[in-house]
Amino acid sequence: YPVALSYVEDDYKNCFRMSDENVNYLLEKVRPFILKQDTVVQNAITPEARIAATLRFLARGRSFEDLKFATIISPQALGKTIPETCKAIYKALKQEYLKFPTSSQEWQKIATDFESMWNFPNCGGCLDGKHVAIVKPADEWSYYFNNKGYHSVVLLGFVDANLEFIMADIGCNGRVSDGGVIEEKMFHRKLKNGELAL
Repeated sequence: YPVALSYVEDDYKNCFRMSDENVNYLLEKVRPFILKQDTVVQNAITPEARIAATLRFLARGRSFEDLKFATIISPQALGKTIPETCKAIYKALKQEYLKFPTSSQEWQKIATDFESMWNFPNCGGCLDGKHVAIVKPADEWSYYFNNKGYHSVVLLGFVDANLEFIMADIGCNGRVSDGGVIEEKMFHRKLKNGELAL
């Protein structure tokens, strides 16, 4: 097991070009959310193994069946572990890395950065959506079917001048138009109600 874990750790460090310090930083931030207790029946998957499997899955897009050989974790356990770890990463890092502006000064800084870096004045951010292909759910034939001819969910991203995410959202069904996706989000509601401090 330690040999396999070492292989996975080396692999995800190479995938993400992560230094030991960054890996340790991520692990310490996420550890409280993913630490599980051993039971009488089995030992819990360690936080290190959870992070290694999740980062490898995110970097390589391998199936759970393929990951089981490198991580020595069953596909069934990976199917539960990886989504839990992704949620924990988001929960642990969202305040530090997804800072949505709350004051006019923060919006002004974004606009100033756009003007100085990209020669684009009065810009509060860049917003775009991406259709992420999914396997068609059994009982929802047309709900996720998009105009490109496949089933998808929409990943919506909003970034500042440094290409850092201010907001990210995924899950809107692919059938909805770009305008419809934006209308369903908190950003549009706050903009419409004048609550963005722009």
